[in-house]
Amino acid sequence: MNGRLIIILIALILGLALLTLICFVTLYLAPNLPFNPLSPARATANAAARIASIPTPPPTEIPVSTYPPTWTPTSTFTPAPTKTTTETRTPTPTRTSTATDTATATRTFTPVPPTGTPTATFTPTPFPFFVLSHSSMNNCADLGLWGMVNDVEGLPLGGVNVQYGEYGVSDSRFLVTTDANGRFDALLLPGSNLSQAVITHTWYAFIVDSGQQLSETFIFETDPIFANNPPQCNKNDNGNGNSNSNSNSNSNSNSNGNDNNSNGNGNDNNSNSNSNSNSNNNSSNSNNNSNNECLPDPCLNAASVNIKVVDWQKRAPNPISGAPNINPETFSPDDYSCDDFDTQPAAQQFYEENAGPVLDVYGLDPDRDGIACEDLPAS
Repeated sequence: MNGRLIIILIALILGLALLTLICFVTLYLAPNLPFNPLSPARATANAAARIASIPTPPPTEIPVSTYPPTWTPTSTFTPAPTKTTTETRTPTPTRTSTATDTATATRTFTPVPPTGTPTATFTPTPFPFFVLSHSSMNNCADLGLWGMVNDVEGLPLGGVNVQYGEYGVSDSRFLVTTDANGRFDALLLPGSNLSQAVITHTWYAFIVDSGQQLSETFIFETDPIFANNPPQCNKNDNGNGNSNSNSNSNSNSNSNGNDNNSNGNGNDNNSNSNSNSNSNNNSSNSNNNSNNECLPDPCLNAASVNIKVVDWQKRAPNPISGAPNINPETFSPDDYSCDDFDTQPAAQQFYEENAGPVLDVYGLDPDRDGIACEDLPAS
């Protein structure tokens, strides 16, 4: 019973609170409702009634001070001054001297010295080996590359790899190793390859070690070995027919008859026939050769390059103090040749005085046998 009473009281309280909230919200939204005792319109009317009931005092007239009239002077007309012409003087023209050309000062640029630190230029490191000399010789057999590799002191250097190949041809890479005497001999192109032996080839060569290039690339050309002639130039047909016929006929007949009636003996003897036949007939001798359109082989020219001889030398790491600074380019095969000597001993002496036979500086010993200019006379 008490619990129901409490619930009813709580419901009444909540209902009154809700009703009060609704009332305030309604007055907030519509304040001028008739049941609102404090509506703005009613308050305004009450304030106006109270203001009207307040007594207002009569207005007080403020006296205005007046002054007696004063005399105002009347302005009189004053004539304006008349304009009098003034004599103007025309100035006499004077002679003006001709202006002289005054030189205009030109601005002179004065270079300012650089204040910054100059940038260091890159100096490439030279290769350990350089080409000391090179020469060539003709050879009507094959195209080849000969040479020699020397150390810093000019002594033979064995076990050095030289890479070579045809320039501009991909995968044309070959290696040759110097022997104990520092020499190497590489076959560039066999003469049996006729299709390639009639054209000019460009080759390259340099020293290499473990895949690293140790010298500048030396590029050279070789001349054709054979001339590119038509097939009939290589054909020489000689037909010689010899027929000898000798005929000798010799017939000898010898008959002897002896008839002895008494003996009754008949003898028929000697029948000899000899026949010898010998015939000699020279029927034909023909030699067909067409040389009108045939060219001589280039390898027959002494200036033809079929074998290239290249000598490398190792560069000194640090120049020795007081040693002469020799430029390798001064050693050129064009400076001296076998044509500059009259006899072989004179050429041999010059050859040995200039590092021979270890080095062939001037190409006097192309076959590298230690004997210079073998074609010259002995005296």
